[in-house]
Amino acid sequence: MLLFFLLLMANFEMHQFLIERRSIRRFEHRPIPSDKLHRIVETALYAPSAGNTQPWYIIVVQDTGSCRLIYENTLWLAGKPPYNEAPSAYLLVLWEKARCPDWPGIASCAALCTYILLAAHAESLGAVWIGSITNKDLLIHHFGIPKELDLFSIIALGYPNESPKLVPAGEDYHPYRRDGQLFVPKYSVTDKVKFDRWQ
Repeated sequence: MLLFFLLLMANFEMHQFLIERRSIRRFEHRPIPSDKLHRIVETALYAPSAGNTQPWYIIVVQDTGSCRLIYENTLWLAGKPPYNEAPSAYLLVLWEKARCPDWPGIASCAALCTYILLAAHAESLGAVWIGSITNKDLLIHHFGIPKELDLFSIIALGYPNESPKLVPAGEDYHPYRRDGQLFVPKYSVTDKVKFDRWQ
């Protein structure tokens, strides 16, 4: 009976862990220990991929100058943080298109990004997935990325300096700030899930 209760609690805690993860866009400006970064990328590499192709590579960026270059060449939903609240590290997710092209490759790299976000959350770090890169060619050149790899996405990492609040989503689902607080609209099961058939 005790074992059943413990398993039930562990199951509940896992669901809470997944529900409570938020995208963080304001960070404490302090370095992330290398062991945390290593655990994050190691865990991420266990993400599922189409045909087990694993068509990805990751570049871990901590150098101050390189971090600033990424900061200056990305766009952020709900506003870019001031530089004193910028991330301490970035993970560049690279896609080997020839190994897994088209939609299967996109889905595979997206799964990797999701694992990164969850692994960061497990390390009590904040993270946000950035897809809007204003000068991709500049970053590709700066980081020496070979031509057979595409810069798929960037994940910003750091210690959280904000606590986003959930609100019900309506027609406008975009995150927004009010008096410095980030609000994140989310839809409910009733809004988005059908059982057995559409109607």
